[in-house]
Amino acid sequence: MEKRTILIFTDYYLPGYKAGGPIRSISNLVEHLSEDFEFKIITRDRDTQDSEPYPNIQSDNWNKVGKAQVYYLSPQNQTYKSILNILKSTNYDCLYLNSFFSYKFSLYPLLAEKIFVKKSKKVIVAPRGEFSEGALKLKSKKKKTYIQFFKSLKLHKQVVWHASTIYEKKDVENIFKNNKIVTALNLPKPLSENNININSTKKVENKLRIIFVSRITEKKNLIYALKLLQDVKGNIEFNIYGMISDQNYWEECLSMINQLPSNVKVSFHGPIENEDVPGRMAEHHMFLFPTYGENYGHVIVEALSSGCPVVISDQTPWKKLSEKEVGYDIPLKNKEEFKEALNKFLTMNNGDFQRMASKAKEYGKSIVTNSASIEDNKKLFQTPS
Repeated sequence: MEKRTILIFTDYYLPGYKAGGPIRSISNLVEHLSEDFEFKIITRDRDTQDSEPYPNIQSDNWNKVGKAQVYYLSPQNQTYKSILNILKSTNYDCLYLNSFFSYKFSLYPLLAEKIFVKKSKKVIVAPRGEFSEGALKLKSKKKKTYIQFFKSLKLHKQVVWHASTIYEKKDVENIFKNNKIVTALNLPKPLSENNININSTKKVENKLRIIFVSRITEKKNLIYALKLLQDVKGNIEFNIYGMISDQNYWEECLSMINQLPSNVKVSFHGPIENEDVPGRMAEHHMFLFPTYGENYGHVIVEALSSGCPVVISDQTPWKKLSEKEVGYDIPLKNKEEFKEALNKFLTMNNGDFQRMASKAKEYGKSIVTNSASIEDNKKLFQTPS
């Protein structure tokens, strides 16, 4: 039986890593489902904020990358005309758009497919957390205008929405009423001997190694994390990994870092490649991530899978973590509750920490090996429009 071909448009893909989660969402999808589907991916020919294309790739042409065919568009060819020509010349059964607010890699291909190409193929749009309450508050006027334009063309009636969780399904329904929405959890990186890490970091009472891994933007809420450390006693080592996506926001973070007491040591390490994340997580006692909203949160799963307990906001799919004894998910308005969680980790002895780390690892493993999520994603692509 011939495989169905899935044509994916996404702003960034491998070997890129600075854009974070969206790259992982697609690369993991390819890894898990390539035996059942053929994947063709259209993306930029360079990582976010880079001025040069990736080495060893051919721009404006198809390249074999892992288990997918990838077409890397150069900046001058990221145009409506170029995308229209690619759609006309490429055979595919399903069009998958890995964002809602990307006009070049979502709006362009959607308009081209519906107005000119008219292949009547199934079109799936994955908002990737863009409709969460926290995310919509950022640049809200611009996003409202974009949504209204989308509605005016009735494009929302012509697509299937891929919601990663029941929470994201509700977010989509809040904006686009009575639309077709399919829920399928994002797929984590397949488990292998190469990405199994053991947290052997010894925990000494009143000493705490904290890690933050994400892009430096308002949405990821690093300033909130820094403010939490202002009144915490004991010796804190806070390591920050991620690309600076918003320089003005980073300047605010630096100002906050300079105000922290001497018992808090902060180090910024810049972007980190995806394959290095689990290893760094396993060197810390806690992953701190007060995000405004994640539709999945690959980095959260990677922390847990590495035996690194988490203290995160309640704006992710990962709930009731304290009941599972793997961390805490806390409303952002409850700053004192965040501080209490930090103090619990700070005063924790090594025996208690190792027990929590072990439970975190087991919970992470259960997420990664969840076969139901794989079947849900297969159904997303198998069914006709």
